[in-house]
Amino acid sequence: MLVVLAQTSYAVPEMGSLSSTTESGGSVGSLRQEVADLEANLARSEAALVLAQSVDVMFEGLQVVGRDWTYLYVNETAARHGRSSPAELLGRTMMDAFPGIESTALFTTLRECMADKVSRKLENEFKYADDTQGWFELQVEPVPQGLLILSSEITLRKNAEQALL
Repeated sequence: MLVVLAQTSYAVPEMGSLSSTTESGGSVGSLRQEVADLEANLARSEAALVLAQSVDVMFEGLQVVGRDWTYLYVNETAARHGRSSPAELLGRTMMDAFPGIESTALFTTLRECMADKVSRKLENEFKYADDTQGWFELQVEPVPQGLLILSSEITLRKNAEQALL
């Protein structure tokens, strides 16, 4: 008797054990391994999707810039910190997105982190194009692609501190 299921032929003898072959000559064991590999890939893809969705709604801003200063990833919060959208930043360099940033103390620190592969935590005053400002606490981490920058807005706290002085 010969049974064909999804391009796999199983030769089933009248008596005895099950033997199988595929069109490529593989065994049931290799098919099981392929299924296990596909399931593992699916699980990794689902985990990556959950992570991406979670990162996008974080209270903190998260951005990854490449070694050429191009934005590789920007979550919604980081884009909002820069009064922009992820779509407006992705694929652009920091210098294109924020003209003059390369002459700031922040960029000097970022350059050091990139070159020396060191982490830094700092507070930064960001001046917007309309001459307003915002304060951010930044955690800068070197990653294989370049730098990961985690940002928390602290403008209200800094304004309160200055008012107390």
